[in-house]
Amino acid sequence: MLSEGLKPTIDIYTALVHAHGKSGFIDRAFTTVEDMKSVSDCKPDVYTYFILINFCMKLRRFDLIGRILAEMSFLGIECTTVTYNTIIYGYGKAEMFEEMESLLTDMIESGDSLPDIDRSQAKPLRLSLKEDSA
Repeated sequence: MLSEGLKPTIDIYTALVHAHGKSGFIDRAFTTVEDMKSVSDCKPDVYTYFILINFCMKLRRFDLIGRILAEMSFLGIECTTVTYNTIIYGYGKAEMFEEMESLLTDMIESGDSLPDIDRSQAKPLRLSLKEDSA
């Protein structure tokens, strides 16, 4: 696109991040986010990072979550309640309860987002926890 003189938008880059994540190419998704940063007026936003986090959770790439959150913080992008819930839910499904509790504590202490797990997330998590206790 750039070589042809076309100026991509944040929506185009975010769609590319989504396509790479959905295809399982998380490294390409990260590269796309890095490419975004080099284009003026096309910086990744909370939605771009949410998509990246969501695919990291789906692909069980929990090792990348800290990196994403640190980058968001550095760029002044705050997590939304939905972003926090996505990570907490992913940690819960993976039985990463210490990480889950730590993030929930961070969420509460930040004061910017209140815990709010919706019904679509609560039922699978509840079933997962119920199976573990049986």
